[in-house]
Amino acid sequence: MIPRDIGEYMLPALQASIEHSKGLLPALVHTAENNVLHDKGEAYAKKLNEVAE
Repeated sequence: MIPRDIGEYMLPALQASIEHSKGLLPALVHTAENNVLHDKGEAYAKKLNEVAE
């Protein structure tokens, strides 16, 4: 069965609340300065640090 709206089943990590992000395993986030996803990678790492506090 294909979901009508994938957003019903998946929530991007950056949009998840702190409560939904608790319990995530530790992660190492590498970003490259010239990568188009650099800013999102940095934001994700910041969010993981906030959850860990």
